[in-house]
Amino acid sequence: MNILDIINQIYNFINTGELIKAEKACLSMLEEYPDNPEIMGILGLVYFQLGNDNLAQYFLSKSLIIKPDNAFLLHNLGMTFLKKGDIDNAIISFQKALQLNQNLAYSCHALGLSYDIKGEYSEALKWYEKAIKIDSNIADAHNNIGIILQKMGKYPEAISSFKKALEINPKYAEVYSNMGLAYREYGLIDNSIEYYRKSLEINPELIDVHVNLALSLLLNGDYLTGWEEYEWRKKQLPKIFSKPFWESYDDDVSGKKILIYTEQGFGDAIQFIRYIPFVYELGAKIILICPKELKSLFQNIQGIYNILTFGEKIPDFDLHCPILSLPYIFKTTIENIPSNIPYLFPDKTIINKWAEKIHSDNNNKLKIGIAWSGRNHVHNINLFAPLSDINEVTFFSLQKGEAASQALNPPNGMKIIDYSDQITDFLDTAGIIMNLDLVISIDTSVAHLAGALGKNVWTLLTYVPDWRWLLNRKDSPWYPTMRLFRQKSIGNWNSVFSKVLNELNIIIRKNSFE
Repeated sequence: MNILDIINQIYNFINTGELIKAEKACLSMLEEYPDNPEIMGILGLVYFQLGNDNLAQYFLSKSLIIKPDNAFLLHNLGMTFLKKGDIDNAIISFQKALQLNQNLAYSCHALGLSYDIKGEYSEALKWYEKAIKIDSNIADAHNNIGIILQKMGKYPEAISSFKKALEINPKYAEVYSNMGLAYREYGLIDNSIEYYRKSLEINPELIDVHVNLALSLLLNGDYLTGWEEYEWRKKQLPKIFSKPFWESYDDDVSGKKILIYTEQGFGDAIQFIRYIPFVYELGAKIILICPKELKSLFQNIQGIYNILTFGEKIPDFDLHCPILSLPYIFKTTIENIPSNIPYLFPDKTIINKWAEKIHSDNNNKLKIGIAWSGRNHVHNINLFAPLSDINEVTFFSLQKGEAASQALNPPNGMKIIDYSDQITDFLDTAGIIMNLDLVISIDTSVAHLAGALGKNVWTLLTYVPDWRWLLNRKDSPWYPTMRLFRQKSIGNWNSVFSKVLNELNIIIRKNSFE
């Protein structure tokens, strides 16, 4: 068998997935032809597919020393850099390959992917589009174009790109999932659910798709199915406990020690801590783990046997449960949401401490707390500029973290009292809120806190909000004292603040006659 026949045989091994046979054949050939760049290049490709990136780079680089003008080798070398996260060297390799042959569609696509990873989306789009001009049947390129267009808020164009990818590969589960997300962000929730389900028909084990389907179902008000799908997220949780999950209301937990731990953000913890007394009513002894910022706020909740912060030593327990699984266990629907408000009760000493500060001026102005930025909804204080002309109100900043400093430079001379340097945790924030007439907040933990305290709160929502706020309603079944102010179109805060101003003026006029 001559060298060409052996090389063809090696490619057959690669094409049929027999990579170990391909490796052995290449190594055997290199003993006879130690300086053959083609064999070294093929061996580099084999090691790349086997996941041995270091050996892949070694043999590809060695082959390029002998044959530096081989676009195929340069492309494969670029792929090893890309896989290892060395994006700059990946770009250099792909560019060199394309200088030798500008019609390499797969190198155009890989170059686009490299810029995509760097966040240079315009450059990425350019190379993805070049790839499909050369070869319109690259489903990955259409998919990646769709993802970028979606990030840019161009939802119809993104969906069109995803559909092109599916025309090429109708079994591409990831694309159905991407369409599900695009439809949800565009506000077409039924379509979103449909495409997530299509993705799962192809691959029912995709955890992220189950979780995203859950979010669309919950947003649509289908709570029972949504909670069930949301349980899939537990497969992604670190397996740090040997004890089993608590997974069913029907389990007898009387006398059992249940470890319940918060997850996601502060707002989620505040929203779902309401379930703790119901767990206690089942006879369980509850050990709660929460962030240190919430410990003092939660420590007096009925039924907590022991409260810890993350990182502290955990005592022995029988079962464990992430806090966002409690709605699933209690079979929560919109109609039976536990809404005994308030369910958080700050100590009177905290309330009085803040009362002395807040009411020291003895004026009759409305006292309104504001929060403009959160973990998942980052905004600048200038978002609240439309409220700057209201003189009959004293505004109080409820921000912590980096955004709090923005209160020092408010828009249009807006007067904001800022106690952020005196706030140690959420108990202090609760003490402030208890002394206010109203809280106006974007979707952040402050809104949840005000709602849990039973205080009047206006929550400002994006056009397609987080799942918990549902759709097309001005109230929240989770918080009876909350009003929801929704964008009328994507990114349109003008309509939101126009409504807020109108409602504030009504309250101010009413207040002036009292």
